[in-house]
Amino acid sequence: PLQFANAGSFAEGLAPVADSTGAWGYIDKTGKWIIAPKFQFANSFEAGKALVMVKEKNNKGIEITLEKTIDKSGAFIEQPKPKTTPVKKGKKK
Repeated sequence: PLQFANAGSFAEGLAPVADSTGAWGYIDKTGKWIIAPKFQFANSFEAGKALVMVKEKNNKGIEITLEKTIDKSGAFIEQPKPKTTPVKKGKKK
C-alpha cells in the first residue's frame, strides 16, 4: 500500500507529503514525519522557510484558507505587515 497520497521534492533535508487524509506535513529522507500532517498544502523549504496553506475561521466564523510561512520546526513565522501611509482627509483646494 502507498504510504503517502502525494509528495513534493526534497529540499534542505525535508519533503512535503500528504497522508491518506490529504493533510500535508514534512518527512525526512528516512520517511519519518518531522512536521506532522496538518496543512491543506505544503511547499518545499527554501532558506529555512516554507509556504503552507492552512484553514482558519475569520472573525465572522467563516472558514477561510490562508497562506502562512513556517520554519523547519513547523512554527509559523510572522510576516512583516505592510507599511501604510495615513490618508489625510480634508478639503481639496
